[in-house]
Amino acid sequence: MMELEEFRRNMEVEIGQTLEDLRRSYEVKRLQLLQEQEIDFIASLVRHGGYEKNELQGILLLLFPNKSDEQIREVLERIYKATESDDDIGDVAAGNVKQRL
Repeated sequence: MMELEEFRRNMEVEIGQTLEDLRRSYEVKRLQLLQEQEIDFIASLVRHGGYEKNELQGILLLLFPNKSDEQIREVLERIYKATESDDDIGDVAAGNVKQRL
């Protein structure tokens, strides 16, 4: 009887730990997706606003004071990479409009 009770407690602990791990994993994925959406939004603003990299770097430092310079550079590169891919998509769309005319 004691073994069964101990087994039950151990299983409850393991299940609780597994659920907590899943919650953390879900939260990390959710935050990563949110950050990707924010970067896409910022990239759109940069594309329409025509900001220079050094201006945007200063803004990112204000927005993310806890990030290191390396992390800021990575975000900056991702923003400009997204901006370039948006420009390519826009060029293709503009070409399609011209072909229709």
